[in-house]
Amino acid sequence: MHSRSAALTPPLGFDPELFPNLPNGYDGNIYDSEAAALAAAKQAVFGPSGIHAALSLEQICGGVYISADLSFVAGGGAGEINFFDSGTYPLANFPGMSILFFKAIKGVCIDGRIARTLDVAYAPGYILRCTQTSVANISLSGPSETRPSGTGGSAVATLTAKVTDSTAPKAGVAVQFSVDVTPNSGGHEHHDAARLKGTLSGTQGITDANGEVKVTFIATEVAGTHTVKATCATCANSPATKEIQVKVPDLLPISPNAPQNADGTFVYALTSVDKTHQGNGRYHHNQYYLTEQSRQNLRAMISDFAAEGWGTVALNDASLYWGGRYDITSNWKAPHAGHREGREIDISFARAGNPISAPKQKVFYDKFCKNKKVSFPFSILHHYVKNPHFHVYLEKQTACWTSEK
Repeated sequence: MHSRSAALTPPLGFDPELFPNLPNGYDGNIYDSEAAALAAAKQAVFGPSGIHAALSLEQICGGVYISADLSFVAGGGAGEINFFDSGTYPLANFPGMSILFFKAIKGVCIDGRIARTLDVAYAPGYILRCTQTSVANISLSGPSETRPSGTGGSAVATLTAKVTDSTAPKAGVAVQFSVDVTPNSGGHEHHDAARLKGTLSGTQGITDANGEVKVTFIATEVAGTHTVKATCATCANSPATKEIQVKVPDLLPISPNAPQNADGTFVYALTSVDKTHQGNGRYHHNQYYLTEQSRQNLRAMISDFAAEGWGTVALNDASLYWGGRYDITSNWKAPHAGHREGREIDISFARAGNPISAPKQKVFYDKFCKNKKVSFPFSILHHYVKNPHFHVYLEKQTACWTSEK
């Protein structure tokens, strides 16, 4: 804010010589607020205290005011000002401007004593204009979700930081970007410095004519919640943040409450409870998630297995509830090459108290895969030496094969 001298039209029609003129040092100064500007005006008129000093009767009778004060009359139709004993005076003003207004009480003396008082009003011609710097604000917008890398579809999200001055875009503003990942998010119930997190296409930029600067977030193979931060040194609300969930969408759980056969045995059992696989154990509590199509195909597969006398089907690992890399040893590495999209599951031979003999494994594999005597919408990888199990592709795949590992 600042004040400056300006002629009032029409001028106030009473004797300005009776009233003080503000020092030139006040004219044109810059102030942070209207209160600061008013305080400076009072100090200019009344001295360092900014308060009209108490006077002696001799001073009052000599023409000095009994009391005096300054105020601002705000713009936008300030209305009528009362002064002297001649009624009111219309004072026009403009929005965003204030007129410095002097008001005092004058004593009229007879024989060295105050016979009566007069109210005095005076506008010394100083106008306060609001030149307050408008406040810049920053926002960060863009997608709230993207897929983990390696799971098909887009693994990037383009975000836009926008700086506005009131409602207008502000060009030429420096913006810095950073990203972090929320611990224990995305189904990974462990966290350390080795955890992979998304990256950004850049860490800084300058807003264009639209007040915008863009940055691209690139997801990793590990699902989780990331927060991108946009920082602007001159923005009142800095930093602005945007949360991005890195996930395979719409994965659904396999119910832990398996139905029972007529003989009381369970149709399937969720079995990853040992420390090797970490299911329902130390770190990963939610690794039985599939797409809806895979869940349907799994039910069909279990029915086909039951018809072949399989017994209780032991379900090992599917996908974490947001998909992405499933680090079964909780070290962010990927011994499970698949298990990322909710379309694959492991079938155990020994877990669930239903071991399947090696000959029966071979017969089963030959019938379902080699000889194709049973039609089903999935394919099987038979791991048959170390920890024998089937890795079942519930969607997309059609071939079957074996592995000695």
